Amino acid sequence: MKIQNKERELIHDYGELMGNLSYTPVYNLSSNKFLYILFLAPLFIMSFGINGYYFYTDILLLVMNVGIMLFVSMNLILNNTKKYSGSFFYLYIITIGSLVINILITETINNDFFYLIFALNIYFLISNFKIDKDKLLKITNTTYLIYLALSFLLYFSVITINGRSLNIFDEIIFGYSIKTFIGYYGSTAHLDSYSMFIALLNLFFNKNRLSKLFFVVLALIACFGTLRFTPIVSLGYGIIFLLIVQILGKYTVPLINVIIFMFFYLVVIFYTHSDVQYHSYFFSATSGRNVIWSLMLDVYNNIHSITQKSLGFGTTEPFTVDAFGAYETQLTNNPHNNYLRFIFEYGVISFIGVFIFFTKRMMEIKKKSILLIIFFVLMASNTNSEIFSFFHPTFLIWILFFFKNPENTSETQES
Repeated sequence: MKIQNKERELIHDYGELMGNLSYTPVYNLSSNKFLYILFLAPLFIMSFGINGYYFYTDILLLVMNVGIMLFVSMNLILNNTKKYSGSFFYLYIITIGSLVINILITETINNDFFYLIFALNIYFLISNFKIDKDKLLKITNTTYLIYLALSFLLYFSVITINGRSLNIFDEIIFGYSIKTFIGYYGSTAHLDSYSMFIALLNLFFNKNRLSKLFFVVLALIACFGTLRFTPIVSLGYGIIFLLIVQILGKYTVPLINVIIFMFFYLVVIFYTHSDVQYHSYFFSATSGRNVIWSLMLDVYNNIHSITQKSLGFGTTEPFTVDAFGAYETQLTNNPHNNYLRFIFEYGVISFIGVFIFFTKRMMEIKKKSILLIIFFVLMASNTNSEIFSFFHPTFLIWILFFFKNPENTSETQES
C-alpha cells in the first residue's frame, strides 16, 4: 500500500510539473505604474516625431525598449526562475540577431525596427506575468481619455503639430459643412478605428454599467465624428467572419485570415483586371488606397533581390510612389496597409510567421466577443498602416493579452 501511495504521489507531482511547464503566465504584475508606462510612454515619445524631432523619437523608443527588458529580466531574476530567465535570454538573442540583420540590410536603424522589439517584449511580458483584465481596461480607458483630450485640443487649434499637415476633411451633412474629427497624430485614421476598438472593449468587458455606457457612447461619438467608413465596414466584415466560424467551425479561420492578410492583393487583382468604368468604385471604396497598393506592388515586383524580399527592406522608402492625386501630397511611401507595410519592412518570411502565429492562436479562442474584436482589428489594418505601430500600442497589447490569457482560449494553453 505504501508503494502504491508513493507511486500515486509521484504521478501527481509529475502531472503538476508538466502542467507548470506548459502553462504561462505565472507571476502577478502588481505594478500598475509599469502598465501605464506601456500605454503612455509611446504617446509621449511619438509627440516628438509628429513635431519633426525624429532623432529624439528613435532614441527614446530605444530607451523604452531597453527599460522593458530590464524590468522583465529583473523581476524574473528576483523570482529565482531559471526557466523563464533562460527564455528571456533567448529573447535577447532574437533581439540582437534582428538588430544585426536590420543594420546589414538597411545600414540604419529606424523606429519600425524598434516596434518589432516592442512586440517581442510585450509578448514575453504577457507570457510570464498575470495581468488583471479589469486593471488593463481601466488603464486603456485612461489613456484613451488623455489621447482624446489632446485630439480635441488639436482639432480646435489650441495646440499645433509641426511635423505634418492635418488631414481634416470638409464633408456636407444635411446641407451643413462639417469638418471631420482627427486624432492627436493629425489624421482621421488616428481616431476612427481606435475609438471603435475602445467602444468594443468596454461593451464586452467593462463590468461597471455607468462606466461602460460613458466610454461606449464617447468612443462612438469620436468614431462617427471622423465621418470615415473604415470602422463600420471592418466591424461588418468581423461579424460576417464570426458567423462563418460559428456555422462552419474554427477550421475556417485559416481561409478567413488569408482573405484578410492578402486583401490588398485581391483588391489590386480585381482593380487591374476590371473595366476602366469601374475603377472609380475601387477608388471610392478604398479612399484611393487601391492606387497606392497597385503602384507599390509594381515597384516590389521589379526588385529582384531575393534576400531583401525574404528578410525585408527595413523601411518603405524604396516604395515611394506618386499617388496621382489620391492625397494632397502625391508622393508617399505610406502603404496605408499594415500587411503590405510588414512585407516591405520585415520580409515575406516574417509575414508568413506572423500569419501562422495569429491563425493558430485565433483557432484556440472560444469567446465570440474576443474573436469579433480581433477580426475587426485585422480587417481595419487593411486601410491603416499604423494600427500596429507605436502610435497605438493598445491594439497590440490587447490582442497579445487575448492570445495568452487562459480564460479567453481553449483549455489547452501552450507556452
